[in-house]
Amino acid sequence: MPTRNRVSLLLLGLATGMVSACAASGEAASSQMPAASSLPAATEWRDVDAAIEAAPFENIRVIIGTTDGILYENEKGNLPRDEAYFIASASKMLTGLTFTRLVEEGVMSWDDQPQDYLDWWTKDPADPRSDVTLSQLLAFTSGFNDGAESRGCIRDRKSSVDSCAMEFYNKGQGTAPGEAFFYGPAHMQIAAAMAEQATGKAYHQLFRETVARPAGLSAKTQFIAPSPQNARASGGARSTAEDSARLLQSILEGKIVTDLYDWTKDRTADARFEVRPVTAGTEGLDWHYAHGMWVECDGTFTESCAQAPIVSSPGAFGWIPWIDMERGYYGVIAIQERPKGGLRPATESVKLEQAIQPLIERKLDAAR
Repeated sequence: MPTRNRVSLLLLGLATGMVSACAASGEAASSQMPAASSLPAATEWRDVDAAIEAAPFENIRVIIGTTDGILYENEKGNLPRDEAYFIASASKMLTGLTFTRLVEEGVMSWDDQPQDYLDWWTKDPADPRSDVTLSQLLAFTSGFNDGAESRGCIRDRKSSVDSCAMEFYNKGQGTAPGEAFFYGPAHMQIAAAMAEQATGKAYHQLFRETVARPAGLSAKTQFIAPSPQNARASGGARSTAEDSARLLQSILEGKIVTDLYDWTKDRTADARFEVRPVTAGTEGLDWHYAHGMWVECDGTFTESCAQAPIVSSPGAFGWIPWIDMERGYYGVIAIQERPKGGLRPATESVKLEQAIQPLIERKLDAAR
């Protein structure tokens, strides 16, 4: 199918029409996409179009925006903006935001430890499991090093967040807390169990109350896999392209996170990278980790990457939300592809993200 591209002036007309239609139908305007920006009205996006067309996917939607609204939207093939898809590890950004909100609201602290909330967790100072902090759990440096392909409770619909956390606890640690980064599901599942005890609410409900509703997201964005009672905090969410865009715009507007500097801070500067996905550690990329998202860097990670970060959270099926904090724009690459043959959706999606980022940067810089 041909690529359909909506640049800013067309989007402005569409957004105005959508809001008018909402008023006529009685539907809340907040359920629609953010209003479009008119800042780069004369900007050509054909180079971005071409990069998307060349990507090895049949169905993609790409949205680029700022606090002014959507600058660019492109649908290749068929990926409806309001249809919900499983977003795999893009869920990690949602969990990072959930805990950032809990910390900023004073419900929890980054220095909290599992034994503060879980009565079955050891308090023995001789046991290194008693040294783990909430910050380390969200930064994947807690030492609970089950791999991303872990089986067992993390895929068990009949389990619960608390029972699954206990299963990881009983397996023990592979490294000391703070020593190494290890990409896997155990860290966030333990953190989710802590949050449930801290608030008395199920994790999927907690996400909806702390992040989804304040950002104006639809009910389609929620943690449901493998089940609501055992929501996989590191990869069990589904969302829509429009909800992803709305959330990222809300973040840039300061509606979700108060301290953006702290939210984007590299939490792995002193850790050894034991296991990280191929998308973040090869092909000229050296990405570090904040609380639930990558801090991107081309080549060797430097202080400049940490000071003016691009943060992102790619998922295994190709879904990528990202924010360029220096230039103040966000991007969403919405893809739903299963790995098959030689195709690795996450890797190819990151390649597309890396290809279009400098194109977007040049357009925004020229408009300043």
